[in-house]
Amino acid sequence: MQLKEFIPRQTAPNETLNLLISATAIQLTYGLDDFSLHSFDKILIYPDTYYSEIRNTHHKGEVNVPLRLIVLAAKHFLSGVRDPNDGINLGLHEMAHALNVHTFEDGSRQNKKSFIDWSNEALPEMESIKANKQHFLRQYAATNIEEMFAVCTENFFERPELFSVELPILYQKLMTLFHQDPRNHSRPIPESIKY
Repeated sequence: MQLKEFIPRQTAPNETLNLLISATAIQLTYGLDDFSLHSFDKILIYPDTYYSEIRNTHHKGEVNVPLRLIVLAAKHFLSGVRDPNDGINLGLHEMAHALNVHTFEDGSRQNKKSFIDWSNEALPEMESIKANKQHFLRQYAATNIEEMFAVCTENFFERPELFSVELPILYQKLMTLFHQDPRNHSRPIPESIKY
């Protein structure tokens, strides 16, 4: 929380919300040496869906790379926090985008390799998603590789047992990338994960 500036838009400051957003970011980066996502220094918080003049559309959240912003709609962020088992979590989704950008700008060679290894497994799975409306991952994952990573991240943390059964190789690649296994609540960073 000390490393980011939380900027409320059209709403009052809310320390509890700031804490939940910070906890979501740490959930993702818990197993990583660099947990700060320092490529982004500001988090804008809207009360609900907001209009993006840059993209000329309404959003629930986004990562704005040129302005170094993570933007979240509080209503939709909190909805994701309230249901931790549905595989839909705006905070995890947008933090995954931020981690992706951060890794390729400032990450270690090993972390970049983990992303590439994951991508090589994910690209063919995107075709499977397009062909199968009943796929484990929602259709939005097939939009592009960045959305695939964000949707996989949501499911990795919210439905790890089911994910590991449905897509075991993709799950294993994410374990390596995140350096953790959320199926193990008492010890999410097992010694067996190779860095």
